[in-house]
Amino acid sequence: MKKVLTMMLLAFTGILFSQGTLPACYPTNQEIAAKILAYQENYPEICKVEIAGYSQQENMPIYIVKLSHNVDVDDDSKPVILLSSTIHAEEVLGVPITLKTIDEILKKRNVPPHYNWLQQLQIYVIPMLNPEGYQVVTDGLDTSYRKNKRDNNENGIFDFVPGVGNDYDGVDPNRNFPLNWVHGDTLGSTAGLEIYDYYRGHAPLSESETNVIWDFVEEYKPVYSIQWHSSRTGNLSEKVYYPWNWVNLRPSPDIDISAEIAEGVATNILKEDQSNTYEFYPGTGRKGSQDHSLYQAFGTLQLLIECGTLNLQPDSLGMASVAQQCYNGTKWLLNRALASSNSTNSNSLLTGVVTNAATTEPLEAEVAIVGRNQRYLAPRLSKASSGRYFRPLKNGQYTLEVKKAGYYTHTENIIVYSTKTTKNVALTPLPNPNSNLTLNITGFWGAGKITLDFPNINNHQQVVENVTSDSPTTIPVISGEIVVTFESEDRFYTQQFTIPNGPYLIDIDLANFQDLFTENFENLDSWTGTENWATTTYTDANNIQQSFVSDSKHWNFTFDSGYDNNFYEANCRYHLTTTEAITIDPSKINYIELEHWLHTEWDYDKAMVVITPDGNGTDAEPIWVESGQFDYLHKTWIKIPADYTSDQIYITLRLEDDNAEPRLVDPGWNIKKISVKSFAPNVTSNENGNVAPITS
Repeated sequence: MKKVLTMMLLAFTGILFSQGTLPACYPTNQEIAAKILAYQENYPEICKVEIAGYSQQENMPIYIVKLSHNVDVDDDSKPVILLSSTIHAEEVLGVPITLKTIDEILKKRNVPPHYNWLQQLQIYVIPMLNPEGYQVVTDGLDTSYRKNKRDNNENGIFDFVPGVGNDYDGVDPNRNFPLNWVHGDTLGSTAGLEIYDYYRGHAPLSESETNVIWDFVEEYKPVYSIQWHSSRTGNLSEKVYYPWNWVNLRPSPDIDISAEIAEGVATNILKEDQSNTYEFYPGTGRKGSQDHSLYQAFGTLQLLIECGTLNLQPDSLGMASVAQQCYNGTKWLLNRALASSNSTNSNSLLTGVVTNAATTEPLEAEVAIVGRNQRYLAPRLSKASSGRYFRPLKNGQYTLEVKKAGYYTHTENIIVYSTKTTKNVALTPLPNPNSNLTLNITGFWGAGKITLDFPNINNHQQVVENVTSDSPTTIPVISGEIVVTFESEDRFYTQQFTIPNGPYLIDIDLANFQDLFTENFENLDSWTGTENWATTTYTDANNIQQSFVSDSKHWNFTFDSGYDNNFYEANCRYHLTTTEAITIDPSKINYIELEHWLHTEWDYDKAMVVITPDGNGTDAEPIWVESGQFDYLHKTWIKIPADYTSDQIYITLRLEDDNAEPRLVDPGWNIKKISVKSFAPNVTSNENGNVAPITS
């Protein structure tokens, strides 16, 4: 009955893969292990097998194979390439593809281009990423099983139903990566036609299988990668996907080079009917996938290739044909990763080593390409052990910016050629401190944090934690302009000073402050606005009552869990304003203290705080704007501008989405507390015995 219903529902979306018995040509986990271990034994100089980790539920080994000359040496001068297969258990074609890749390279190790690959690259292959799910398929329990076998309901039983969908146990590892994880299916979700099959897990990177990939990429930083998939509906079959262009509106900064790599691979793989080659497209979905997350976090350009057709598990002839064609695509990628190749139109790749100009020691530094270093991307770092970096780029002109705390930032216009381009960078250390700055900060509760920023020195900041009241803190600094920022549980202060050579003392007394307004959001009696806002009260893990206001009416979020599964509306214009004016003293320093949780689309969907003298804040200019993923409870201090001269403020909270696309919304804004505080700090400095007041 289940299969009949499923087939009826698919009338408009294609037919789901359904096959009763797996052909015998697909090896078991034991046969895969035996095969790769035999390779290691027969080719020990160029083949090395290790256990990269273990599966989530049954602790089965996940093997990784390294292919390279001097295989026991991690040579950072060689680009790393990662090839992986079968993150989804039923998608078995990746196994013969990856095994064929290993076999071809080893047997033709002395023949170009295989010899060149081994000399110039470090190739890593994971033939089986999801062994416990794969065993469900190879044992014949369910040839359409997709996930790992995590015991979601912890009943000690593997809860599954043969056929597509309805398998309550298991997590989809390719929905378990961090970027956009929140958009994946929750436990027990009945959305779609393959219910339960796309469960994202209880947290990002909760699964062993995803951690195998994440830990490897974090350590080795592959330049290029392929993950082999197959499409159970056939709708995505014989296509190559690259990161990304979400809903065709949000292209990744490196979409040009990603598309070039995808095109090269795709046009070297012939479709099963031989009518044409594979197609290539940017990935458009936001679902916690591996390829998007690895690019965002580490800069790896990973292709997701949907190999084969609706027939996910063809017989031996079909399997061999797909494996050969997909190996042709792999060959092109490996040739593209070389310093140069006659088989590719371009081998453009920027590389180099970052060192300390004074000592020549290697440095881990941020290597940024201006215009491609958006703040939602993690910094692209050189390796700490060698200083080596790789940046896939098309040939052309770029601005390179290399920076590290404690060093002057290096900025240079460069040209990337159609062959590998080397640009080494020696960073000049900042001069040694020539002043001892003593900060004596008093009048606050608990432990505080001092942050020193240097406006005239790029990328230089000093932080001192656990500062206590009446306990002076001495910090060696470089003299000049310094912005001193102090934050504690109940106080905030920031001011720029000019620090001369030698010892310098600043006394900052923060005792003179006043709480003007506090809202804990147990209700919205003191607020008015759009209907979407709602308050929630709950008892946390420490048996303490908590309350907050959210931009959407829902009741399943807590700051303990940290994950919000309800999203603001597309094209929303939410606002919430105090019903009564708050009186301030413009002659003092006035701050709004915001304790909140925020997750919106980076740079597009914005949370804002507005102050007005009349309560008309729906269109006024905000004094604070933020967007992005800060999905943890944190505090933001917002200074009321000195040129705000009225003694009355109304506070307006606004959340605004930039377009009408419902697939580009996120969880939104949850606010625990908002306060208005007035400070009259007493600040003096003492240089060589002279006391002088400092204006704030």
